[in-house]
Amino acid sequence: MSDYYVYIWKDPETLEVFYVGKGKGPRAWKSHKGLRCYNKLKKLLDNGYTMEEIVNIHLDNLSESIALDIETQLISEYKRIEDGGTLFNYRTDNTKSGSYKKIIDQGTIECICNDYIDGDSAKSIGNKYGAHETTILRWLKEYDITVRNPGSRLTQLQKDRIIGDYMSGLSMSKVAKNWNITASTVHDILKQRNIPARKLSDYS
Repeated sequence: MSDYYVYIWKDPETLEVFYVGKGKGPRAWKSHKGLRCYNKLKKLLDNGYTMEEIVNIHLDNLSESIALDIETQLISEYKRIEDGGTLFNYRTDNTKSGSYKKIIDQGTIECICNDYIDGDSAKSIGNKYGAHETTILRWLKEYDITVRNPGSRLTQLQKDRIIGDYMSGLSMSKVAKNWNITASTVHDILKQRNIPARKLSDYS
């Protein structure tokens, strides 16, 4: 697959590069709300600049691995603010141990943050990147991403369907597994609708 690209965000006034990323589709033109580059971007947009003036595609038609290598090179070239550079990219911490160490490259961390901001659950993100849900939550907290209640990402229609699944005879744990949420979230949804939880004897 060669549908990835590497992009940079540049201040149109100073021509200073303040963010480097990799992505595909509309990724480069998203606001990245929740990441620390967002405030800088928002200020530029509030001053009347457009994403077309800020976004620069450095290279495209790349594989994900090559895009990651180029992104890493550019971050090393422009340097993060902490290292005396201009980038608002997060610093990658290579000192973690165990499963927490599995996810250390900059591109993956920021994809995780954006997947979560876009509405994916920590559990589904963990499945996608081969890490435990608690590992994902630790990364999100470390990078100041507000962790939401597990059920808050569900729409009213989804909650109705969850209730329908439960009322059809499925157990809470089975419904939770089908919807990639916790059983306690299912219980809370039922409680909100004043639907009593079945006892174990009801399944026999």
